[in-house]
Amino acid sequence: MNKFNLTSRFFICFTMLIGLINPVYGFEVAVGPKLSTQGIGVEARSPIGEGMFARLGVHYFSLNRTFDNASIKTKAKLNLLSIPVMLDYHPFDNSGFKLSAGIAYNGNHISATAKPAHTTILYGRSFTPENLGSIKTKVTLGNSVAPIVSIGYDNSFNNNSLWSFNCEVGAMYTGTPKLSVSANGNLEEAISYIERDAQRNFRLVKKHLKIFPILSLGIKYNM
Repeated sequence: MNKFNLTSRFFICFTMLIGLINPVYGFEVAVGPKLSTQGIGVEARSPIGEGMFARLGVHYFSLNRTFDNASIKTKAKLNLLSIPVMLDYHPFDNSGFKLSAGIAYNGNHISATAKPAHTTILYGRSFTPENLGSIKTKVTLGNSVAPIVSIGYDNSFNNNSLWSFNCEVGAMYTGTPKLSVSANGNLEEAISYIERDAQRNFRLVKKHLKIFPILSLGIKYNM
């Protein structure tokens, strides 16, 4: 299933859920674009009770970079994909201030392919480019389901305008990131050395990747 089919199914489920649990308020929804550290996205929100709102968002971003020097050429790609389902609580009447909590599908990962051009020394051993081959690494940034907490402002359904503004600051706890390494060189011993070196370097940074910061700005249209 591609990303676009997944997104459409989430929105269909969201609208069905709101219609079932919100017979008193009727089905109302505000939809609009959003720009955040999670990527470029779209978000829908609907009232489900006094001061309570349900919210669904889809965010995506992709970035490719190539790093080339005399000894190695590396192609790296960053993929951000998250689908948060949130509950917003407004503690003050007729105020846009909100406290939010929820969970998200977390598909964030970083992948890279490196091709050594010259002999490389790992732990005192020399390996030729043919020994190492093409080296592929992938860092999965945490668990596929991650909890989110945030505070923010959203005045949809709290003003007399069809348009509204929203902003949010929070964090998504993604858990321990994971690293996978593979290579297609002609020397099996070289592949084990590559993985050992990659895991050693990864241990130095993975503790800083457990929490994904959230900062966002957006607008919505009350439909």
